[in-house]
Amino acid sequence: MQYLASIPYSVEARKKKIQGTVYIQFIVEKDGSLTNFEVARSSGSEMLDNATIEHMKKMDNWKPGMQDGNPVRVSQVLPMKFKLS
Repeated sequence: MQYLASIPYSVEARKKKIQGTVYIQFIVEKDGSLTNFEVARSSGSEMLDNATIEHMKKMDNWKPGMQDGNPVRVSQVLPMKFKLS
């Protein structure tokens, strides 16, 4: 969760006072790797949407979903908030 909270808020986005929430959809594969990133709901800013996808692509593996003791692929959607303080 610390990694998710550390998405870089670009200087340009701050200057333009761009805020919003990006809903990012992806797959947690059987081996825990993350794939198939896409914006499920845009923040309204392509800059924030792209920053979220690029940040998520660098993320470490997750624990895979389990069903009947076997690892399975799982689809996830996470909200990533960008708010000026």
